[in-house]
Amino acid sequence: MNITEFSKKLGCSKDTLRFYDREGLLPAHRADNHYRNYEESDMATAKLILTLRKANLKIGEIRQITDLINRPESKVCRASSLDLVTKKRRDFRELKRFYTELEEISDDVLKNIEMSAPGEEVLASILRIGTVKN
Repeated sequence: MNITEFSKKLGCSKDTLRFYDREGLLPAHRADNHYRNYEESDMATAKLILTLRKANLKIGEIRQITDLINRPESKVCRASSLDLVTKKRRDFRELKRFYTELEEISDDVLKNIEMSAPGEEVLASILRIGTVKN
C-alpha cells in the first residue's frame, strides 16, 4: 500500500513515516517509480514505534529495541536492551506516581472549589474536564 493509505491506517502523518524511513526504523519498500510502499507486515513495527514514541522514548532507544526484534540476539545486545527496558520501566513507574499525586491534588482542589462561593462552579467544571479518569 502507498504511504497515504498506510498513514491513514496508522493514524499518523506521512512526514512521520518518511522520518522513520530516513532513520532506518521503518524502511519503506520502493516501487519502480521510487515511491514508498508498505506491506501489511510493516503495520506491527509501525505501531510499536508509534507507541514507543508516545512513551517518550528517543529514536536511539527505539532503534535499540527494533534492532533486538529484527536481528539475531547477542549477549551485548541483550544486556544493553535489558538495561534500557529496566530503566524505562523505572521511569514509567516514577511518572505513574507523579500523575497519581497530581490527580489527588486536583481532587482536593476540586473539593475545595465546590465548597467555596456559589459563583465558582465554572472554575470547578473547567478543572473537572482535565481530571476525567480513563
